[in-house]
Amino acid sequence: FGYFLFGLFWIGEAFLVEADKFAWLLPFAVTLLPAGLALFFATAAAAAQRVWTPGLARVVILALALAVAEWLRGHVLTGLPWNVLGYALTWPLPLMQSASVLGIYTLTVLTVIAFAAPLVGLADAAGQARGKIADARAWAGGALGAAIVVSLAAYGGVRLAGASDATVPGVKLRIVQPSVPQREKWQQDKQRAIFDTHLDLSRRSGDGRVDDLAGITPLVWPEAA
Repeated sequence: FGYFLFGLFWIGEAFLVEADKFAWLLPFAVTLLPAGLALFFATAAAAAQRVWTPGLARVVILALALAVAEWLRGHVLTGLPWNVLGYALTWPLPLMQSASVLGIYTLTVLTVIAFAAPLVGLADAAGQARGKIADARAWAGGALGAAIVVSLAAYGGVRLAGASDATVPGVKLRIVQPSVPQREKWQQDKQRAIFDTHLDLSRRSGDGRVDDLAGITPLVWPEAA
């Protein structure tokens, strides 16, 4: 719940656009949505607990359960894949490259393993009498986490080294941004003018000349246009 509360508190700002009408809903929005999303993590934890095993295997089990929960969170009721755990391994840029091969949900598996395994290894070692076995468990978790991050970074470095900044033939984008004030977006008496502004900007090049979209392939309008 805390993870989603801190990740989604910003949705409350929408209720302040017309605060006199909607501000009273803000506390419900910023608590109920995180509470609902938290059920996905709770279900993953409960599922992992049913097949819990000693050692680092339980980290893999939890990682797989959380990845399935994240996939469901991204699809159920059209989905809300906001702050997926796998995003932790998409910065810096070299780490992001593996998403093109593995996908974000596989990165979720690797994220949980990479960051939890070292701590689990230390915890297991702390529960053992000092000796070679305890030391091996402590090192195993750290080595596993480091191996994942280093491998992803190495792949990303190689991929970026061979990347090209060449443009794609036959593609010419036009992005329209009319910068409509937030308070005006949902006022019915302004909707026609806003729509006409989008159309007018769509027909113009970056320097303001009317070209009626000559040569443009994709035309991109903003959210809530």
